[in-house]
Amino acid sequence: MTSTLKVENTGTDPVSEVLYKFSYLSLLTEPLMLICGFFSLVVACIIYRRANFTISREVEDAVEKLYNIIVQCLLIHDTLEASVRELSRTGYVQACKAVRKSADRASKERCTELKPVLAILQSSRNAARILPKVEKLITKERDLREKIMLKQTTLVDYYEKKSGRRDIKNLLALIEQEISALKQEVHDLLASLEGIWLAKYVKMFSCGASTLVLCHCKISSLSLSIYIYINGVYILSGNFGGRSTRKMSRPLHRGVSGGGKVSGNVQEYLEDTQMKIKTEKEDFDHVSLSLRNPFQFLFSEKTSTKQDTTENGFVGCDQSTISSSKNRHLLTLLILKFSLIFIVILGLTVSLLWTLSLTTASKSHTIRGYRRLQEQLVSDLWDIGEMSLGATRFKDSEFCPPEFENFVPCFNTTENIELGLTEGKEFDRRCGPVSRQNCLVLAPPKYKVPHRWPTGRDVIWIDNVKVTAQEVLSSGSLTKRMMMLDEDQISFSFASSMVDDNIEDYSHQIAEMIGLRNESYFVQAGVRTILDIGCGYGSLGAHLFPKQLLTMCVANYESSGSQVEITLERGLPAIVGSFASKQLPFPSLSFDMIHSAWDGVQWDKKDGTYLIEVDRLLRPGGYFVWTSPFANTPASDHAKENLKRWDFVCNFAKDLCWDLLSQQDKTVVWKKPSKKDCYASRKHGPGPLICKEGRDVESPYYHPLEACIGGTRSRRWIPIEQRAVWPSRATLSSKELAVHGVLPDDFAEDNINWQSEVREYWSLLSPLIFSDHPKRPGDEDPIPPYNMVRNVLDMNAHFGGFNSALLDAKKSVWVMNVVPASGVNHLPLILDRGFVGVLHDWCEPFPTYPRSYDMVHGDGLLSLETTKQSRCSMVDLFYEIDRLLRPEGWVVLRDTTPLIESARAITTGLKWEARVVEIESNNDEKLLVCQKPLIRSQASSS
Repeated sequence: MTSTLKVENTGTDPVSEVLYKFSYLSLLTEPLMLICGFFSLVVACIIYRRANFTISREVEDAVEKLYNIIVQCLLIHDTLEASVRELSRTGYVQACKAVRKSADRASKERCTELKPVLAILQSSRNAARILPKVEKLITKERDLREKIMLKQTTLVDYYEKKSGRRDIKNLLALIEQEISALKQEVHDLLASLEGIWLAKYVKMFSCGASTLVLCHCKISSLSLSIYIYINGVYILSGNFGGRSTRKMSRPLHRGVSGGGKVSGNVQEYLEDTQMKIKTEKEDFDHVSLSLRNPFQFLFSEKTSTKQDTTENGFVGCDQSTISSSKNRHLLTLLILKFSLIFIVILGLTVSLLWTLSLTTASKSHTIRGYRRLQEQLVSDLWDIGEMSLGATRFKDSEFCPPEFENFVPCFNTTENIELGLTEGKEFDRRCGPVSRQNCLVLAPPKYKVPHRWPTGRDVIWIDNVKVTAQEVLSSGSLTKRMMMLDEDQISFSFASSMVDDNIEDYSHQIAEMIGLRNESYFVQAGVRTILDIGCGYGSLGAHLFPKQLLTMCVANYESSGSQVEITLERGLPAIVGSFASKQLPFPSLSFDMIHSAWDGVQWDKKDGTYLIEVDRLLRPGGYFVWTSPFANTPASDHAKENLKRWDFVCNFAKDLCWDLLSQQDKTVVWKKPSKKDCYASRKHGPGPLICKEGRDVESPYYHPLEACIGGTRSRRWIPIEQRAVWPSRATLSSKELAVHGVLPDDFAEDNINWQSEVREYWSLLSPLIFSDHPKRPGDEDPIPPYNMVRNVLDMNAHFGGFNSALLDAKKSVWVMNVVPASGVNHLPLILDRGFVGVLHDWCEPFPTYPRSYDMVHGDGLLSLETTKQSRCSMVDLFYEIDRLLRPEGWVVLRDTTPLIESARAITTGLKWEARVVEIESNNDEKLLVCQKPLIRSQASSS
């Protein structure tokens, strides 16, 4: 049963109205919570009444005394250890001997106090089950004291006799090892002993606290709070959780702090400690008194005359008062039962009357109780309503200026240079409020739809990218020289006769240097994903792609002749990035091989932090391939600067435990160690250290570069030769899934679901607007070809199931798997499957050029971003999608019905063709399938 509220605008806009639906069934939640709370109260009372505590009061008192005596003994031990530390620091022997003398005297006193307590426990039958632990505790404490005294005696003899330093060091290390083991045993035994004599009070505290929490219930808009105070619960919540809990934790956090100077009198220190324990004990006994006689506030006058307090503060009852105490207990429970029945009936009656009073006239009063929720809902849907009015809102600022045709937000090198940033920092990513451009980026005047794969790999339209003929024909990196200008197209050759070397020979050379027959054996060697730093125009990745190798290009932002833009135009993975001062947004241990050829990176600068970042990204057993004019510089070379750079890289690689496999011409190949043993066995020198736990971040998001070796603490430290080869790597084993905290059943179910979803999605890309296949009346939609799209962006990749399903369906695609920074980070799992991906905050522009992707997919992205109270709106997100999407590209979004309907309204303002598709298996969700039209900017009059 539901009700609907219409919220209308009093202004001139006729469209602004919101329908707010709520369910009457939800109103039954509060009476059900009330019933559950009082049911828990009854259960707590039964537990309290029927609890069987077999340990007598005499044994409890003896155990408590024993506990306090052992605590004092441990304090004596700490004083002795502090004197040893002071002796090591100052060499003052007399003070140490004075502490030893005072400690011996205090230990004898504790032993005297311990004898009658132990006699009580040995003579009591109730103590039979705890006596072995008590005797073992006393024995271990005595052994611990002897070892600490032996340690002190050994060190004193060393300072007096000046014996051999190496011998005394080894002896002290052995004694310290035995002391640590004994300390742990004493702590464990003391904790178990503590749990025995505090068990009763912990049970009572649990019952009382649970009742106090569960009985707090709010009925309708009235803040009706029902608190049932079982005698002493209120005091218990304030006192038991304060001083008493500190008393319980004392044995685990004891001792003299630091290593400061210690006075020679232990007795004064112990007397002060005893006074603190006595004060805390009195507070604790006050609480236990209340717990032993519940509801004493009802009979305070009578009971006070019949209760005695023993020496240790616990309550003792005379035998003549037992029967009267039972009668009062039964009377108290009877009153409690009637109170429960009365309050339950009252709560149900009030809730029922409140439910029946919800008529049409009282709806406005009800909604005021949800004021903040309503205001947020109306505000969000109000913006969508304005967007749905059409293009009138976008007439003034509908399209971006022409200079935004190839602009990448957050990468403004001109502004960075004006700020004085140099040494590569001018290429850093810097996002701010100004970075967001809420306008539509138009295609260049002569833009053409790219060729389909695999033709688009070798031939691109020159007007689709910002590059000049001079940049095409000029010399550059090896892969840049594989280009030919042919009228309005650029063609790429793998074995051009115009240059001395070609990419096929180059990749063959790398394989031989690793020890393989040719590049086709990379997969068998455990290589699947490659990071290409300064990739030229992606020719290495284009050559290796047919061999089941996936190469991710990363390069600096370039306003013209961009390596990343041209690589993406060829249908190959690429992203704008620079590690001049920040880490790349990839997890540690992400790539099987990292390649750097003529990229201009000064690897010898910043004390080798660039090489450390390479080591972080490289998997164990992975390869670093470096081609540079400085590589293999002979000692006889007159260019001393080149020799200096080469020596630095070689020496730093040794500090990183890299193994130099081979060097030919200007190419060098190193191999990262498969085991961590090397890091511990390195000679201490100027080399980098292992990152501490706080600095070794699994998935950094543009964190500053670290000067320490990362990834060594990761559970993903698995050598590439031990991983399954591709394509078996895409299906992780149960052991590998356990590393990522994913259940095998969940992983398998995700793969099955995505296989069916991909078939559904692909059939929905029916080319209603596709120029090559016009739909005729009465004809069925033609099946989209396998190579209809090439570059795919998954904005919320989850486990990478969408990528896996596309490959299983034999689609000619690669997928950029994006894991939102606001969601659960499954990016390490995705990369371990042999895919590529990146961590990203969708309130910031994605680091790539406009018109990069043929398809943008998002499953649950809108729900994720709206529930996280992001810094941006849904409109901002769709502007960014429009910037990333190629003309005639597709958008497929799956989310809840209200969000899909809201998104559908936004697409009207973006001039997209869109349709909403029902999902048969899920009535709560829908699909939004859109296609972006081809709109070119006007050519300049000049």
